[in-house]
Amino acid sequence: MAAILNGTSISATIGASEFATDALTAAKIAAGAIAASEIADDAIDGATFADDVGVARTALSDYDFAADTGSQAAYTVFTVTGNVLIHAFLGVCETACEGATATIEVGVSGNTAALIAQSTATELIANELWHDASPTTTLEQLDLTGRSFAVSNGQDVIMTIGTADLTAGKINFYCLWLPLSASASVVAA
Repeated sequence: MAAILNGTSISATIGASEFATDALTAAKIAAGAIAASEIADDAIDGATFADDVGVARTALSDYDFAADTGSQAAYTVFTVTGNVLIHAFLGVCETACEGATATIEVGVSGNTAALIAQSTATELIANELWHDASPTTTLEQLDLTGRSFAVSNGQDVIMTIGTADLTAGKINFYCLWLPLSASASVVAA
């Protein structure tokens, strides 16, 4: 059965080659179907839309006492390029944190507890989930309502150690984010 377009029978199959670069030109547009003036040359190309536009991305990183010092300071967890929307942020403790009265928090310069509120580091034991001031080992429902953060170019995600030095600990960080600007990224530091 042939399709009919403007009273003309279309019996040929459209193959992948018909959609190759510059394959759809004014000369190839069926008479009266679409006016050539409606499609500017190169109006839509592969660079115009990324393959995963609108798709949330994930980034993984960690703080590891064995590789980083446990000194009171800010440690870059994720490097941010461009403008991004961080929708969810979670730490999972792999090795228990130790260090007297050390405190830890995650955020950006100027708001160091924006993503995860300050906690006493020694409260983080192996397999605990850390997303707020009270780490837990139980199944946790994350309340993402109102928890999205716009992060601008150069505002790297940092973990800050305060009050006392850490002497042990490893925390894996998971970030769910969306790009807001071209070539935006969130990558492990």
